[in-house]
Amino acid sequence: MKRVDFSLVNGNEITTLRPDFIQQFKNLSSSSGKYSRDFMYLGPLYHLGFINLDRIILIDASDLEFRIDIAELDAFFSKFEPEQVIGIGNDLSPFYRQIMNGYLKENPESPLGKPGKFQGFNSGVVMFNLTRIRESALYDSFIEPENLKSLWDLYGYKPMLGDQDWFTFLGFKHPELFYFLDCHYNTQISLEFMNERFLEYFDDYHFCDWIINVKVIHYNGCFDEPWNCNFGSPEENLDRHKSKERRIHLSNIFF
Repeated sequence: MKRVDFSLVNGNEITTLRPDFIQQFKNLSSSSGKYSRDFMYLGPLYHLGFINLDRIILIDASDLEFRIDIAELDAFFSKFEPEQVIGIGNDLSPFYRQIMNGYLKENPESPLGKPGKFQGFNSGVVMFNLTRIRESALYDSFIEPENLKSLWDLYGYKPMLGDQDWFTFLGFKHPELFYFLDCHYNTQISLEFMNERFLEYFDDYHFCDWIINVKVIHYNGCFDEPWNCNFGSPEENLDRHKSKERRIHLSNIFF
């Protein structure tokens, strides 16, 4: 068994490095519960807190299953283009499409929030090239409180999901800063959005690959059974989603 070393970090020490950023972020947020805690806003500041590290991989602590050696993830750092400072994968749901309805009505040709490269990020697995971040004046400019506000104002959005929203909307504005991590390395299984409202295009956001090919499984949201997502009983759910294709999708892609 390989040796694993642990170091504990006091998140409050990172908060004190840019309290103006943290406070502005929280002031602009519509979050409550866990997303109202300072910890949920620290991601953009890691390059300031971990000054002796060149890179880190941030992973959710309790809902990921790794089917690979994490060294396979680490190897992706070598594939970053010169301007790319963070590696992160898509949020496999139409969440950002839902909250950007107003923006998309005014900008119907915009790809933002739609399936593909701009459907939004999920921060369950994030790769930070800390050295490059420290050298990026563009990245650093969006830690300034006034630019943080302008980022949300541009898209008419009040942040709800902490630093995941910051990564997503900075990616909308400056995609050149991000390496797009393949969905196999953060395959979220939640079916929260597989309802009548989003049924027509849910798979366009959600489907990654057959479960046997997935590298990192993310047990997020209400997991992989529709009846756990307030869709009624299994029988009621199958009445709603009658197509053979969708039943195969449920029985083979998920557990």
